[in-house]
Amino acid sequence: MYIRALVDGFFSEKIDDLQVRRRLKEEAQVTGTAALHKRLSAIDPKAALRIHPHDMQRIVRALEVYEITGRPLSDIQEHSEQTKAGFAAVFVGLTMSRRLLYHRIDRRVDEMMEKGLADEVKGLSEMGYRRHLNSMQTVGYQEIFACLEGEMDLGEAVRLIKQNSRHYAKRQLTWFRRDQRVQWFELSERSESDAVTRHIINLYQNAIPSPATQPEISLDSPNGNV
Repeated sequence: MYIRALVDGFFSEKIDDLQVRRRLKEEAQVTGTAALHKRLSAIDPKAALRIHPHDMQRIVRALEVYEITGRPLSDIQEHSEQTKAGFAAVFVGLTMSRRLLYHRIDRRVDEMMEKGLADEVKGLSEMGYRRHLNSMQTVGYQEIFACLEGEMDLGEAVRLIKQNSRHYAKRQLTWFRRDQRVQWFELSERSESDAVTRHIINLYQNAIPSPATQPEISLDSPNGNV
């Protein structure tokens, strides 16, 4: 979504109603975001597919737009006039086998726990931050908050972080594979990272032909770390 906003722009219509938004947020607090997400799935399945069931802010926003306009948010975004970015963009995607991807995700979660994720969330809670805040609506924080509040033990929280991270990665791949501008590079356990990096640099240099504006990229410099 951030990349699309930067490169393609978003619809320019100003559509908001603070009363509708407040009512939907209050409803989410009572019934839970999953119930609102189910409603969103019925009226705007495209938006529901890309919005996580726990992402209250975006669920409420999509429902707010629908209540005001009678049109799904995804339809408005696809057909409204957009402001394009004034620069060329190169889209590169890295992909790998599902088995390797899930292994890396599981390993990353274990490393996050070893480096103090649980203590970090506990510290935030002690400072007064609560799980319903927009800044806390992320995979990892939500599960540890649930653990701290007695809804599950730490082992179950870690299992859910891994599971929800895998689901998030799958949604990311689904999202980006719809964009025909992305040029994909397959990684494997034996991939040479330098070779893949050189391919990406060549792709960039061939796609952006102006030498006057093209920054030099080298594998020996910080900018070479693609």
